[in-house]
Amino acid sequence: MEDKKKPGWIPAKASDPFWDIGAGFGRRFRNIWSAAMPDFPVDLLDEGDHFIVRSDLPGFNKEELSVEIAGRNLVIGACKKAEKEERGERYYLRERSSGEMTRSLLIPEEVVPEKAEIKFSEGMLEIKIPKVEGTGKRHKLL
Repeated sequence: MEDKKKPGWIPAKASDPFWDIGAGFGRRFRNIWSAAMPDFPVDLLDEGDHFIVRSDLPGFNKEELSVEIAGRNLVIGACKKAEKEERGERYYLRERSSGEMTRSLLIPEEVVPEKAEIKFSEGMLEIKIPKVEGTGKRHKLL
């Protein structure tokens, strides 16, 4: 039986006609899913006695946001209402008129939601959430 080897200058993946077949599907459907389920970036920082959550929400004002904490679950929502068409404008494309986004995350430790502080300025949301005293402390047993 003859051993058919590929020439050394051809990368193995490039010489295999099926190596990238799945990547094409991912690219094609990525826009469909992102349009149906919009998302926004969130940073979660552990500052010792509290957590800081930061999120960029450009184009929204404070009245269009909602923040809820239940136990260790944090839910951030943003809802932009459609503007009324009053001037007889004829749009060819209208993508930014309205929309709703929701982001949920699990906070790693118990927190005190009643003492949370929220700031929203220039499209940047910042939430400071104090931890329950005594959580996160390590006790050496041995």
